[in-house]
Amino acid sequence: MLLKRKLKHKKKQDKRSIFLRGWFLAICVFLLLCVVVAYFVFMSLTKSYRETAAEYNLEHIRNIERPNIILDRKNKEVGRIFVENRAEVPIEMVPQKMIDALVAGEDSRFYTHDGVDYVGISRAVKGNLQTGNADSGASTLTMQLARNAFPLQADAKKKGGDKYDRKFTEIYLAYRIEEKFSKDQIMEFYLNRVPFGSGYYGVRSASLGFFGKEPRDLEVWECASLVGSIKNPSVFSPLRNPERNKKSRNNVLNRMRIEGFISAEECEQYKANLVVTNPLPIERGTSYFYDKVANYVLDTLPEDLREGGGLKIFTTVDKDLQNELEKSIKEQLYLVEKTEGYDHTKYEDFKAKKGLQTKYLQGAGICFNHKTGEVLAYVGGRDFKHSQYDFINAGKRPVGTAFLPFVYAAAVESGKSMSSPLIDEAMDNRMVMVSGQEGILAEWGSETLEPTYEGIIPARQSLAHSKIAATVRLGKEIGLTKVNEVAERMSLTMPRTASSKRLLTRGLIGSESASLMVVSKAYAAIANQGVSPPDLTWVTKIENQFGEVLYEAPKLKNNKQVLSKEVAFFIHSALEDVWKKGNLAESFSNSDSFNFKGGIKTGTSANFADHWAVGYNGDITCGLWAGFFSGSEAVYPGAFAKDIILPAWQSVMKKAATHYVPNVIAQPENVISTLVCARSGLICTPECYDKHTNAVSGKVNYESTGIMELFKKGSEPIGYCDVHGEYNGDISKLEATRDLSTTDLLYVLPVRPQVIALAGNDPYNANIPEYDPFNNNITRSFKRPITIDLFDLGNLDEISTIYQPRPGRIFMDQ
Repeated sequence: MLLKRKLKHKKKQDKRSIFLRGWFLAICVFLLLCVVVAYFVFMSLTKSYRETAAEYNLEHIRNIERPNIILDRKNKEVGRIFVENRAEVPIEMVPQKMIDALVAGEDSRFYTHDGVDYVGISRAVKGNLQTGNADSGASTLTMQLARNAFPLQADAKKKGGDKYDRKFTEIYLAYRIEEKFSKDQIMEFYLNRVPFGSGYYGVRSASLGFFGKEPRDLEVWECASLVGSIKNPSVFSPLRNPERNKKSRNNVLNRMRIEGFISAEECEQYKANLVVTNPLPIERGTSYFYDKVANYVLDTLPEDLREGGGLKIFTTVDKDLQNELEKSIKEQLYLVEKTEGYDHTKYEDFKAKKGLQTKYLQGAGICFNHKTGEVLAYVGGRDFKHSQYDFINAGKRPVGTAFLPFVYAAAVESGKSMSSPLIDEAMDNRMVMVSGQEGILAEWGSETLEPTYEGIIPARQSLAHSKIAATVRLGKEIGLTKVNEVAERMSLTMPRTASSKRLLTRGLIGSESASLMVVSKAYAAIANQGVSPPDLTWVTKIENQFGEVLYEAPKLKNNKQVLSKEVAFFIHSALEDVWKKGNLAESFSNSDSFNFKGGIKTGTSANFADHWAVGYNGDITCGLWAGFFSGSEAVYPGAFAKDIILPAWQSVMKKAATHYVPNVIAQPENVISTLVCARSGLICTPECYDKHTNAVSGKVNYESTGIMELFKKGSEPIGYCDVHGEYNGDISKLEATRDLSTTDLLYVLPVRPQVIALAGNDPYNANIPEYDPFNNNITRSFKRPITIDLFDLGNLDEISTIYQPRPGRIFMDQ
């Protein structure tokens, strides 16, 4: 027994002595030195990360988003917008179930760690080694907040670092955040910053945007849906991918059960619910243009590049022209509301309410370069605060008489010319069934309360004066199918019957609806030599706060020829006549010396409810519209577009001319001018004149009916006027269909002299002919009728010249 005690005591002494042995002490000292060295090496290697983390001002976390600056084409600041749809909410307004879902789904040890979850990091490292996925990690809420609040990735890239450099900086920044702020503050910062997808940032914006609820009213499964979208907002957004969101949501619910926030029974109950969205997002933006730009940025840049704002958005808009368009529409519509006979809600009396349609007179306008597609000014409605409805794109209204140019384009393609004679006489309204079914078709197109019929007029004059009946007759003659074919090329449509899909005649005078964008682009093609403009460009470039280019718009080319150059120029020349000598001549003569060079057409619907002014110069197309949201009420009886919206259009184009000297719309090389008779459309003769007798004095005047008209080379008329000559048929048709077996008369073409020649002396100056068909400048000036009654010559001494009648056409019997 004593021996056992002595042996046991000796073993204890041996154990104690081992710690006193030299080799053991050496090992301990070595390990300690290794730890110290490792510490100093680690501190040395991570010094740059700590220093970088120390450079950030933590107070910046309170600044949710830097404004994004919109610059115009001259780099003038147009305004500032917050692209991210966000609204701050205090932590007290966030329900505990939302916080529980967030902690369970994103950071279960949030309330115990110091900014870094070492257990999570160990698990992530192990997973990386096993799967080779270096992207998986264990970011805490604090680390995510650091990454969201500061441009860590951009800064690391600027210094030549990679994602690991960014990650180490993020860790040390998380330590600093934990030292400065409480857990509740960090949670509040995070909930107000984090992106949830579909453009929603922060819990309140996402709660309203996805479920139409304030955060305090969310159900547990809805909170889980929000948290489930955080890992990849573009993939798991409840709006974009409800099925994927449900799967992610259920994972969060399982985590809440594991963490003890909900019971197993509740978990299964919540997982059975469908993902049902009810978007009632926070309205953002202060104007239609700002909203357009904001949406463009959202659609163009990924979320990680938009985070934090501070973007410079370079646009195509011209600030001065944008301001002029906004101002001119508001001022002009204000004057209209003061007009006698206006009996509707006025803008100044309207009380805005959520979801309430605007009852007052609306207006919209767009200006763009039809060669490049660059938008210069954009006003989608009268007041963005009252209504975000964009009348330029979404609003489709009857085009009215603004449709007429496309009828004439179809006519020219069908072989007509702008000098083709049309019948301008009253028409039975049953032909088109517009504004009633009986009586005479109204002539509201000329935009006068006292329209007149002029008998036979050229197509050019009919378009310039917006003649309704003459246009309908023309459209019926060439066929509705042809007109519809041209209209569809311009993205316009014509109405059809519901059953047989038969085209309706009323489409010839613009009964079908179209958006202002479509109508403006159709007119742009006329100005652009028949080529439709490219897709419109809003934003040319986007830079971040460091000047790095995040996006640059591609160069777009014109590539769709919708009209031939010749047809486009013919219609353009007629639209020039609209304001030079057509139904808008008076409006332009009183427009404060407006030096306009281009084409314009106003359009009024049959019920005086919709009013258009669309036109262009060599570079810029501008389209304006005015009317009511309901689209069926007349502004007032006899309200014409030239009085409702044209003054605003003139103000904008006048402003544009001071900034951009427009190019001349060039006449195609194969388009020539020919003198024709306005009554027949055929080559003018000395007999082509109208006789006018003064009812009071009895004095007789003679007015030439010769007009210079444009033709494609080779398509000009070859027959002489058949209205003022002896033959009253259609000579052009007779020439084209000469068949001696069926034709009663043989039309013999005159032998035309090739040069001016005379043998012998010329006492009567015959070498200067009074009429030369090959020289349009040589015409005869009539002082009295060609046919002279020899018994009523009067005093021959008073007659300086006796005119010999020109030989008539020769016709032969077969």
